[in-house]
Amino acid sequence: MRGGLILVGICVIALGCFWVFGSGGSDARPVEVATEESVEETVPDAETGTVTGTGSRSDEESDRVEVEVAVPAGSRSIVGRAIGPDGEPLAETGAPLTFRYRAGGRVRATVKTDAKGRFLLPVDDRLVVGGRLSIRDEIGGVMVGAEVDVPAAQSLQVDAGTLRMTALVMVARGRVIDDLMRPIAGARVAARADQSHVSPVSPNRDVETALLEANVAERSVRLEKSLVALRERAEALQAVDRAKVARALEQELAAAQAAMEAAVTQRLLAVRGGGSESSPVFAPNLLRNHVWHVDGAVHDPHPQLAQAETRADGTFELYAVQASLPIRLDASADGHRDVAQPLPGLGSWVELTLERTAGTYGTAIAPDWMPAHALEFDLVRDGKSVGKVRGNGVGSRTDFDFEDLDPGTYQLVVRVRTLPDALRTIGPIELRPGPAEHQPQLHDIDLTRSVYRYQLRAYDDAGRPLTDIPSPLLAKVGNRYVGFPWRGNSVEIFAAQPNIPVILLNAGYRAEEVRVDAGIRDLVFHALHPVEVFLPGLREMCGPDRKVRVSMILEGSTGLPQGLQAVHLRSGESRGYNRWHLSKSGGAWLGATDVVRVPLIRNGKYEIVVRLHQEGVGGDASIAVGTHEVVLDDVVPHRVTIELDRDSIQKGLASLRQRAGG
Repeated sequence: MRGGLILVGICVIALGCFWVFGSGGSDARPVEVATEESVEETVPDAETGTVTGTGSRSDEESDRVEVEVAVPAGSRSIVGRAIGPDGEPLAETGAPLTFRYRAGGRVRATVKTDAKGRFLLPVDDRLVVGGRLSIRDEIGGVMVGAEVDVPAAQSLQVDAGTLRMTALVMVARGRVIDDLMRPIAGARVAARADQSHVSPVSPNRDVETALLEANVAERSVRLEKSLVALRERAEALQAVDRAKVARALEQELAAAQAAMEAAVTQRLLAVRGGGSESSPVFAPNLLRNHVWHVDGAVHDPHPQLAQAETRADGTFELYAVQASLPIRLDASADGHRDVAQPLPGLGSWVELTLERTAGTYGTAIAPDWMPAHALEFDLVRDGKSVGKVRGNGVGSRTDFDFEDLDPGTYQLVVRVRTLPDALRTIGPIELRPGPAEHQPQLHDIDLTRSVYRYQLRAYDDAGRPLTDIPSPLLAKVGNRYVGFPWRGNSVEIFAAQPNIPVILLNAGYRAEEVRVDAGIRDLVFHALHPVEVFLPGLREMCGPDRKVRVSMILEGSTGLPQGLQAVHLRSGESRGYNRWHLSKSGGAWLGATDVVRVPLIRNGKYEIVVRLHQEGVGGDASIAVGTHEVVLDDVVPHRVTIELDRDSIQKGLASLRQRAGG
């Protein structure tokens, strides 16, 4: 008997421990967070809403409550309280709440309320400022819901307040099918207020006018900055007696001003109902295609009323707190074309048909030394590119894929990235609607004999390696120039040809075009004497500490672009180059004396410009001081002496002091 009593006592103690430590008590309910990316499980304190522990994920899909939210930037969580139509909290007998919000990507989270109906929703820092929180649930066979504006805040926690459920309006119900009349499961359907019917003299005219005027004001500020820059350029050119160019800039200024005024007039007339019959009604189109921001508020021209995902049989229902026609239904599904159509009446049955798209994927075998991302796969239809993708893979095998295509006949063109010539052209490729197909001709495309590798190294005419070359190495392909950045004294090129012409550019060295064969090759740069420019009295006039740049700009054409973007084929890094890098100009800083040595690349007639700099002032004062024919091939440095116009220098200095505030 005693043994039996002891056993009973042990069981009672065990049950007590389980109740205290296993159940977690009634004031701390599990909060479950399930995102499309991952699942994070947390527990909020019932009184403070702060996270204190971990919980377990629920599988009660049938009890799910859907919530959609756009929340403040900088927030870490939204807290609030959900109650039913009877005022009782949606607590443990209720359902997990499913939150959906959009900003920087679509995110879902499932959380449970505590015993008092309170919830804590972890949120993303990237979300838009302010938003509207809505809850959906089914109670007793009736769809109920609630909505509340979430206040804009930068705090770590935002209180959405109490959300009381009321009966919802059925907006629409229906089915989503594909072009073979088969139901689509998991399709996304949304009901949106359709404002495309809004007339320029609608009751919301004042709101629309405010939105448009705010947008016009914003554009006007940007344009005014451009106009100021144009005026400064014109004034600077007038100061150096470049009247012809200055007049052209003034005409550009006037045209820009007129364009701005016309745009403002058109927008405001359209909103206020003053547009002419010959011009389309502009304001509704503008509102239909933009989200407006006025005083920090977001105005969506197509606010979403409700959304749902289709079931296995393709059916759906949409419910909203309130709704009125006209309404637009949007439907989308992976592998299908989106569709949008008007809703004929509230609660109508609608069948939405999404046409299936086509897709394909394949693999290519490249040389072992070639990085996958250096390849570009271009899908072409009727001579036009419909999509380009870069290679993706490890080692010699490279993968590529194309999605959301119209069914039809295509060709695949394989190129080295940035180069126009094709390594291979494959086709015709017949793509049918449905899941992406692995076409036989796109399987393991052999490129090992289609691409050539160039490893080029730079040396001066004394045989010393040249490093830190500021200009790109240019390859000439047809009428197109393609740039490649140097790394140390080497550059690597992959091309479809066994030999290519390249152009050597480097400040202080002659610009030359040479043809090179694939393989490891040495390129020799021939040094040139820098031009010595003597500007007597300039350092004294400017003072010992002022920065002064002397620029020389070639007046004729180099035959090369004045700017381009170059890509390092192995690393994928991109770099921009301007006219200085591409032999159009050169320059040097004035030192303690009146002589500067300017490295140039080619012979020709150059304009010499003195650029005066003032710390804290945007833009230099530029003064053209003469034009000279320069010959760089002499055995001695070419020397240019400039007789300065002291008044022009003093005016430039005075303008800088004035812009600096004295």
